[in-house]
Amino acid sequence: MRNTVKIIILLFPLAAIASGEMQQIKILNNEFSVIKVISSTKELELAKKEWGQLIPINKLPNTNWTHKIDITSKSIGGRWLYNKQGYLAKLNKQLKPMYKTNNVKSFNKVYLGL
Repeated sequence: MRNTVKIIILLFPLAAIASGEMQQIKILNNEFSVIKVISSTKELELAKKEWGQLIPINKLPNTNWTHKIDITSKSIGGRWLYNKQGYLAKLNKQLKPMYKTNNVKSFNKVYLGL
């Protein structure tokens, strides 16, 4: 039962994104300057697709955060920390949930414009 609850909690942000409730995404660099805003329907669909492919992880091998991702949403809204090597964590005391990207190049292109 406990493992089932953990899996549901880890996958909840992915399901929320896939449900279409994401309204806007702001990408900030290390100096907290906004470098990209994702708000058009087409851009949000691409962002949702990439987010839906995130892989839950238990430990972050690299916490050299290069960007912040601010998401406006009903359930997963808030600030996420991102490392352009493909690691992502919710900004909170435990840095949980945490994920790695399925395809770093594709995620960076959609979210960072690289």
